[in-house]
Amino acid sequence: FFLLSNVLSLQAVLAWEYAGPVNQLLDEASKLYDQGKYASAKMQFNEALRLEPNCPDAYNGLGLCSLKEGKIQESNACYTSAIKLKPDFYNSLYNLANNLYLEGNYPASISYFRRALSVRESSGRGADPDILTSLANVYREQAATLSGLKRQEDFKLALKFYNLAIKMNPSHPQAHAELGALYANEHEYSAAENELRKAIALRPGYAYAYFKLACIFEQKKEFPAALVAFHSSLKCETLESYRAETARKIALLGIPEELVDHFAEGYEQLNGGNFAQAQSEFQAAASIDSPLKAIAINNLAFCRARSGDLAMAMNDYAQALKICPHGFPEPYYNLGQVLLQSKRLTEAEQNFRTCLLESRGNHYLAHNALGVLLKQKGDLKGALDQYNLALLQSSGALSVVQFNRGLLLEKLGRKQEALESYRKYLQASPSGLNAGAAKERLLQLSRQGSS
Repeated sequence: FFLLSNVLSLQAVLAWEYAGPVNQLLDEASKLYDQGKYASAKMQFNEALRLEPNCPDAYNGLGLCSLKEGKIQESNACYTSAIKLKPDFYNSLYNLANNLYLEGNYPASISYFRRALSVRESSGRGADPDILTSLANVYREQAATLSGLKRQEDFKLALKFYNLAIKMNPSHPQAHAELGALYANEHEYSAAENELRKAIALRPGYAYAYFKLACIFEQKKEFPAALVAFHSSLKCETLESYRAETARKIALLGIPEELVDHFAEGYEQLNGGNFAQAQSEFQAAASIDSPLKAIAINNLAFCRARSGDLAMAMNDYAQALKICPHGFPEPYYNLGQVLLQSKRLTEAEQNFRTCLLESRGNHYLAHNALGVLLKQKGDLKGALDQYNLALLQSSGALSVVQFNRGLLLEKLGRKQEALESYRKYLQASPSGLNAGAAKERLLQLSRQGSS
């Protein structure tokens, strides 16, 4: 599943000034290109070349048309002709670099992207996020073919150019999505997911970002979440070849066809806070005998709990665990939360600890919940240990841990550390549910420190 880089449109600044008839032909060809009439556009570009043989823009336009027709070698030759006429022609330097990237000729692609970047910088325009992202893409793909020190060098260069692009434009969805893909290649899944979700927030319906997110869930063996992300990608994707690849990935998950829509719609409704609609979908999924029955029942129970039906939720969680007592930590965690809410602390603690046992200790939500519970039981040191583990494992993804930790540190008399935790919470969640309380605690502790 390969994302095309941006190609520069025909509306970019022309290389040179041309005679009136040539300009008219270039303009007509550009309109035909935008309408998808590539053969007609090529006729106009060739006519422009007949009138003005030294016309880099006509060659660049022919290159774009040939690429759209799937004739990448022909496209390369056109861009090369344009560059011979004007060695600093940014449009064709960029577009040729893009073609070489698509062909997998990464060293040559990097060379041309860097030439294009140099042209922009020497013209006083400076870099822009698109070219920085494109250059980072090539370093990322090249790194994936290498090993050892050279791989690390290319990884660092890719990271550098993605971050430069995001610094220039923090709202650049492609830069965030491609940075997410870089982290995914390095198995840094938390950072990858964070960047991909930023991309989706900036560009709702971003098929590529959903697809890469689904691949992460697939790698983590979180197959229902992978299904939903693939499903979202499929709904948004317009290119038929990519749609076919996404459908193939869905089929490979091995989820029975009759469950796909129930799970996908259930998760979408759940993510939107529509618990009644989600409950209906998961109830339908739970009624079908399949390897995912326990997952469907767990999700059904979660919807019941969020709707306030705690007794039915507990029954459903118990049923899910009866079907799948091992290798599925989520019902233990979810049941623990319902028991904690019901003030049944001993049973809640048992479920949180079983969740951690089943997940080999790697479940930051359970560590945080266990910290809350241990604090209620008066085991402050044990609670702090759990919060610290939650922070370590979440890589900052669960900001509420910092708030919980701050409250606990205050109780332990460690005010400076509490201040730092509150500050970190507010940095991560300036408008979070506990933002007001965190600001109040910061103010109170600051007053105590100055008095």
